[in-house]
Amino acid sequence: METKNSANIKAIGKRLTQLRTIFRYSPQEFAEIAGVALATYKDWEYGKHGSIPERRAHQLLKTLWQEGVQCTLEWLLYGNGEPPQKQQQQLIFPDSGANNKPIGKAGEEKQIAAELNFFQAHNPDSMGFVVEDDSMLPNYAIGDVVAGIIISLKDIKKISGLNCLVQLNDGSVVLRNLQVVATDNQLALLCLNPDTKQQKVIYGIDPASVAPVVWHRQKRPLP
Repeated sequence: METKNSANIKAIGKRLTQLRTIFRYSPQEFAEIAGVALATYKDWEYGKHGSIPERRAHQLLKTLWQEGVQCTLEWLLYGNGEPPQKQQQQLIFPDSGANNKPIGKAGEEKQIAAELNFFQAHNPDSMGFVVEDDSMLPNYAIGDVVAGIIISLKDIKKISGLNCLVQLNDGSVVLRNLQVVATDNQLALLCLNPDTKQQKVIYGIDPASVAPVVWHRQKRPLP
């Protein structure tokens, strides 16, 4: 008899196959994007030995977005929201220069802003954020820009363990790893960096809105 968990794993595998075939990628190409062996990727599609981990899914979708494919983590892992689609327009960055010349700090900031605006224009129920502290190192550094698509709070258990933008009731927004505590169904927000001076755990929160991170843009280090 097929269990609920095995059915979910197979459903994710089918969505992976759908995503790959719609945009004409080979299994080898998807394996390389996700940073795994071909055999491991094929196991994810067939649902043989578990599903694609959230970290690998994030890496896959981030690369696809840069190549013009829009797909959310929420759709890939849970089947919620809009199905994947191809961006209908090309981003043009006037400050990017020609002949691969460096665009400089100001040009890069405009480029990042243009990318974020494009993301939010195509995802009206979304939230963007500039990382302000070291609480989520090594995944997210100060100055990184992230965005996510707001989910219904009734589905919050489905995203336990994901890195999320969380709007608190006082209007402030934090980037944290969201956990639903099994013993009492309370929400906890965790830092990834054990050495941060930020509050490492915020427990028992009642968020105004939550958006799992599906878009992440890192600034290039200064020369």
